Amino acid sequence: MATTLPISSLGNIESTGNNINININQQLSNQGSSSIPNISKTASLLNLDILIRNTDDVNKLSKLFPFSIEITEKIISYAYYMDAPHVINEPSIYNEISVSQNENINGTYNNNNTNEIEKTKISSTAKNLTLGRFSNLDNLMLVNSGFLYLCRQYQYKYCKFIRSFAFSKFLINLINTNELGDYVEYLDFQEFTAVGLGKSIESIYKIPNLTDVTLLKCLELCNKNLKTLLLSESVDTDISYEILQYIFNNLKNLKSLDFCGFSNDNLTDYFDLLTINDNLKIENLSFHECLDFPSTVYDKILKFTPNLKKLDLAHTQVTLKTLNQFLNQNTRLTHLSLRKCSHLGTFQEFLKFLQHPAVCGVKIENEDEEEENINNNNKPIKTSNEISSLRWLNLQQCFSSETLSTERIDTILQILADGAPNLRYLNLNGFANINGDHIKKISENFTELESLSICDVNLDFSNFEDLQILSSLNCLNKLKFLDISSSTRTVAKLKNIIVELRNIEIFEVKPSLTDNL
Repeated sequence: MATTLPISSLGNIESTGNNINININQQLSNQGSSSIPNISKTASLLNLDILIRNTDDVNKLSKLFPFSIEITEKIISYAYYMDAPHVINEPSIYNEISVSQNENINGTYNNNNTNEIEKTKISSTAKNLTLGRFSNLDNLMLVNSGFLYLCRQYQYKYCKFIRSFAFSKFLINLINTNELGDYVEYLDFQEFTAVGLGKSIESIYKIPNLTDVTLLKCLELCNKNLKTLLLSESVDTDISYEILQYIFNNLKNLKSLDFCGFSNDNLTDYFDLLTINDNLKIENLSFHECLDFPSTVYDKILKFTPNLKKLDLAHTQVTLKTLNQFLNQNTRLTHLSLRKCSHLGTFQEFLKFLQHPAVCGVKIENEDEEEENINNNNKPIKTSNEISSLRWLNLQQCFSSETLSTERIDTILQILADGAPNLRYLNLNGFANINGDHIKKISENFTELESLSICDVNLDFSNFEDLQILSSLNCLNKLKFLDISSSTRTVAKLKNIIVELRNIEIFEVKPSLTDNL
C-alpha cells in the first residue's frame, strides 16, 4: 500500500487508504407530537427544499415564524449544515476530488462549468465527530410546530445506518408518520454492520430489524423523492428479487445507485430474472468490487441508462464485449473506472471501447457503418469533432504488462488526447512500459490534468536527462497529485523530484520510503 506524502511537511504522512469521507448519521428519534399544518408532499415553494401544498398552508406557516418562510428555511438550513458540515446539498454530493487509486469512483472533480460545491473533508484523526451533532436542529425544533415541520425535513433528508436497531427505529417512524418518507433523499447502508453486537453469524442472520421485508417496506415509503441508494456487502443477503425489481422500476427519481462489494450467489439469479420496463434516470452507478457477478449482470442494466455519467466497474468480471454492445449510445460518461478488471478481453476490443460515444466519441467512417448502427438502434448522436465529457478515468492494471507494450500505450494516449483532452484524473498504474515519450505526450495533450498516477514509469530520477523529461509536467499548471510510488525508491530521488516539479502538492510513495524520512 502506498502512502500520501504532502511535500510541505515531510514528517506529515497519512495513508490514502484511511481517508474518511464521513456522511450524515441521522437522528431517528420520534420527536414531539405538536400539531403540524396539513402539508402536502408535492410541490416545492420557490427554490426551497420544503414541501408545501397551497397558499393557505403558506399563510398558516407564516404566522409561526418571525421572518418570511423563505428566510426561516434558510436559517434552518444553515443551522443544519453547521451541525454536519460534511453533508453537501444535492446535486453536488458526489462532486468531489479523489486522488486515491483505490477509492470508489463516487469521489470526483469539481467542474468549473457547473454550480458545484467543494466537499468538506474531515480528517481521520478528527475527534468527537458526533459530539453535539444536530444540537442546532434540536433546539430549533422546540420553537413551535412550524419550526418542527421544517427541521424534520432536514432531519430525514440524509439517512445513514450503521446498526440494525437504528434502521428499525427509523422505519417505525416512517410507518407511524407517512409523510416523513417523502423527505428522504439519501439512504446509506455502506457502513451498516452487525459486528460488535456479541452475536454469532447465525444469530446475525436472524436479526429481524433489517430483512428483505423491512428493506422493501422502507423503499416503498421513501420512493417519492429518493435520489441516492448506497448498498454494500453487509446487506447483500437481505436483497431479494422483489427489492431489485422495485429499485429499477419504482424508484423513479433515483440518480445514484451503489452495489459495492455484493457477493451473494443468489443475486446473480435475481439479476438474470430482472426486467426493466423503461429507461432509468440513474446518473451514478457502481458495482465496485462485485467480484462474483458475471458480465451478463451488466447487459440488461447498461442499455437502460442513457443518463449515466459515472460508472464504477472496478474489480468486476465485466467484459469489453458487454460494454461495446450494451452501453447505451446516448450515454456520455464523465467518470469511468475499470481498475483491476481482468476479464475485459482483447486489446483491439479495448480500443473499440475507448472510441465508444460514451467514452471518447465515435467517427462514422462510411455510410454502410452508419446504416448498420441505425439498424441496430445504436445511432450515435455525437459527431466526430465533438469533445468528450470524460473527466475521470481509472485504467489501473486492466491489462498485463505484456499486453500493454510501448506502442499500444502510444495508441491509448492518442485516442484519449483526441477524444478526451479535458481529463482531470488519469490513473495508468500498472502500465509497466510507460516511458519518457509518454510523459511528454501527457504534458502536451492533457492541460486540465489535476491528478496523474503513473507509478511504474521507466525513468531514473537520479539521471539529469530523465529529470528534465519529468519536468515537462510543470507545464500542467493544475496538476497537484502525482503517483510515482514504484519508481521512487530512495529519499535522494524523491528530493530530486520535489525540486523539479514545482506545482505538485502531493506525491504518492511507498511506505518503505517514508520510514526513512
